[in-house]
Amino acid sequence: MSSSPKYSQARLEAQRALALATERSRLAAEEEKKRKIREQEERLRLKQAEIAARTKAQAEAEQSLINLKARFCGIESDNLINLWAGPEVLAVKTQIEELASMIKSQALDTLPTKIDRINLECDSLLSKTQERQLLEDSRSYIQTSIAAGLLTMGFQVGAPYLEKCQDYSSDVILKAVRPDGRSMQVQVPVDGLVSYSVNGYPFRPIMENHGSAKLKTCDEAQNMIENLHKAVKEQFGVDMGEIKWEGKPPMRISENQAKLPYQDAVTRQHGRLK
Repeated sequence: MSSSPKYSQARLEAQRALALATERSRLAAEEEKKRKIREQEERLRLKQAEIAARTKAQAEAEQSLINLKARFCGIESDNLINLWAGPEVLAVKTQIEELASMIKSQALDTLPTKIDRINLECDSLLSKTQERQLLEDSRSYIQTSIAAGLLTMGFQVGAPYLEKCQDYSSDVILKAVRPDGRSMQVQVPVDGLVSYSVNGYPFRPIMENHGSAKLKTCDEAQNMIENLHKAVKEQFGVDMGEIKWEGKPPMRISENQAKLPYQDAVTRQHGRLK
C-alpha cells in the first residue's frame, strides 16, 4: 500500500439517520416551547410592572390631590382671601375639580404638572392677600388718625364709609363739620393719595395772573389742613406731605399765607406712615 492518503465513504444506516433527525426535531420543538414560555413570562412581567407603575402613579396622584384639596380648604374658608381674591379662589376650585376628573379617567401624564401649577397659584393667592391687607391696614390707620386729628380741632366726625358700597377698591369717605357750619369731606383711597373737599371757608383770587388762569387762595382752610397734618404726624406718625391742588401758586405770597380753592374744590397729598 502506497503512502498517499486513503479515502472511504461513511454512510449511516437509514434507521440510524432517521433516529438522529427525529431527536433533532424533538430538541428543536422543546427549545421553541421554552422560548414561547419565556416570551409569555416576559409579557406577563411587563404587564404586571405596567399595572404596578400605573397603580403607584394613580395612588401618588390621588394623594397629591388629597393634599391639594386640604390646602385649598383652608384657603377657601379664609375670609380675607375671599375678600381680596374671591374670583381667583373660584378659578382654582374649578381647576381642582378638573383634576379629580383626570384621575378618574386615568389621564395621569400631565397631572403632576397641573398640581404644581395650582400650588403656585395658591401661593400667589396668599401673597396677594397679604399685600392687599397691608394696604388696607395702612389706609385704616391713616383714616383713623385723620378722624382723631379732626376731633381735636373741634370737628364732629361721622363714621367712615365706602364711596361705593361693598367695593373696597373705592375711597373711604370721612365727613366732618364744625359748630360754625364749616365742613370738610376727606377721601382716603387705597394708594394713600388723600383728598379734601372744604366748604364754608372764604377764598379770594390772586390778582396776579399766572398764564391764562387766576390763582386762588384760602388761607384759613390751608392753615387748618396743615395743622391737621402736623397733629397726625406728631400723634400717629403719619406724614401727609405737601398739599397740592390745581391752580396752586408756584410759591407762597408770605410765610403765613396759604392757598386753597374753596367750595368743594379738592386738594390731594400722599399719606404715609413714618
